[in-house]
Amino acid sequence: MAAACMAAAAAASASSSSTSEFSVETVQRTSVYDRQVMLSFSKCGLFDFVNLETRITLQSLGLLRQSDPEVHRGAESPTTTDRPRRHRSRCERKQKRGCRGGLAAKLKANPFRSPLPSILLANTRSLESQLDSLKLDLITKRETRNCCILIFTETWLNSSVPEAAVSLDGLTTIRADRSHALTGKPRGGGLCMYTNNSWCNNATLVSSHCSADIEFMMVRCRPFYLPREFTVVIVVAVYIPPRANTKHALTSLHSAISDMQSKHPEGVFIAAGDFNQANVNTVLPKFHQHVDFATRGENTLDLEVYTNIEKAFRATPRPFLGSSDHLSVMLLPAYQPLVTREKPAVKKVRVWPEGAMSALQDCFECTDWDMFREAATDSQHTDVEEYAASVTGYIQWCMEEVTVEKTIVTRANQKPWMTKEVRTRLRERNAAFKSGDALALRTARANLNRAIKAAKHAHSQKMQGFLHDPSNSRQLGQGVQTVTDHKATPSPCPDDISFLNELNNFFGRFEVLSNTPARRATPHPDEQALRLETTDVRRALRKVNAQKASGPDNIPGRLIKECADQLAHVLTDIFNASLVQAVVPPCFKSATIIPVPKTPT
Repeated sequence: MAAACMAAAAAASASSSSTSEFSVETVQRTSVYDRQVMLSFSKCGLFDFVNLETRITLQSLGLLRQSDPEVHRGAESPTTTDRPRRHRSRCERKQKRGCRGGLAAKLKANPFRSPLPSILLANTRSLESQLDSLKLDLITKRETRNCCILIFTETWLNSSVPEAAVSLDGLTTIRADRSHALTGKPRGGGLCMYTNNSWCNNATLVSSHCSADIEFMMVRCRPFYLPREFTVVIVVAVYIPPRANTKHALTSLHSAISDMQSKHPEGVFIAAGDFNQANVNTVLPKFHQHVDFATRGENTLDLEVYTNIEKAFRATPRPFLGSSDHLSVMLLPAYQPLVTREKPAVKKVRVWPEGAMSALQDCFECTDWDMFREAATDSQHTDVEEYAASVTGYIQWCMEEVTVEKTIVTRANQKPWMTKEVRTRLRERNAAFKSGDALALRTARANLNRAIKAAKHAHSQKMQGFLHDPSNSRQLGQGVQTVTDHKATPSPCPDDISFLNELNNFFGRFEVLSNTPARRATPHPDEQALRLETTDVRRALRKVNAQKASGPDNIPGRLIKECADQLAHVLTDIFNASLVQAVVPPCFKSATIIPVPKTPT
């Protein structure tokens, strides 16, 4: 190839210095290289030394990979000038697909920002002897190194083993050794937990229990990242000996977890360890078990993990740790936060600024309502439908002029005590953090804490006030539901669609247009025609419930009640005209009907 390139370069230089011109026949007669060799020349850039005429000749023979842009500029097809479509690489996709979108891939990308911590559970049977294998896994295996929590049972540690002997770099060690005085057993048992400092550096041992039937320790973790619906992560490491009294053991465990749940009702509770023959669901029926494979032998399930969240983890088996006889269990967080699982609720509300109602009353006072009647009157006949539609439209327009429409976005994980003051303090805290001013950040944090305390106290007083007022059943139900944290499960829809069709036809009959003209009955000579007085209408308007939802005309009950004096005259005129003509305006007949299904029982 090198010789061919040298020959081609020599031939090109000779052709450029010579005054003779190449012809097609000459090239065909003296060419000794095949097409692939000539294409390799073009790839190397050797044809840059060939003159224009020689290039045209080689192009006609098909020996150049691309045509000269100066010669064949006009012969280009429309598709060659189009910009080629750029394919997005896999790393640029926000939502990964296939094996790159699984739990392991997400945990690998952000190991310490998962909704729940990743957990490695193992029965070591002497942690000291397995410490070298554990250190090797931390160095060579990224999954173990990036694990948030490591829980080991049967550590066989005692007071003679110092803390430095079992400590690991980058991990916080929390241990609960077996007590010979409490259990009557000189060796065995013991629990140890490691928390990754990159995930949480605020792990505290809350309580521990050691007896002949059960050993457990409870650790409270406040990680750097946690979904808003949770306040704390409580991890309970448990070891129940094979010959223990499971009833006494589960009673002690249930008492400790229940007390902690009353203190942290919005916390995540994870009970993991070696339970042997005990079943936690007998005392904690709302907890869910996540390990579904044998951990010792073929049919033995000893290592179990229980949480108060359904589908919180996905358990996968891992090899034995050292010479242990139990498989290790890796728990990958499968929980999806509420903010990603449920779409935010968006609604539009009208805000009444200060003085808006008084401005609306002044507007109605200065309005000449007779012009609406005159506009709807033709040849001594007043069109009641046009009269009522124009008046309601004017009232709605005046309301829109004095009020402000706002869009409220409510997310599923939003706290009920969140107020405007708290949001303002949050923005101030974030601005102080970005500015880098330590003094301003400390002040903003203090103000935020005070605002949160005040908001929580105000929300608590509001819920307690609902319980003290039994006359309002709606507020009473809200207070009971908030205090008891009752979340009613929606009843399933019936499979029989005939019931749904019957319900649809029942409410759809109101939309059927009637072609029968209305007829006014002839009154008896001794009877007086029905006529409403302004005082009666005003009295009825003042009794309107302001809490009721508005109809299709979007006129709230608050406006009708507050402006009863200003609207009583024109509404009385409309009602009397309707009675005289025996016609009800369509805007007074339309309503929004929302059927609320009841339970079958």
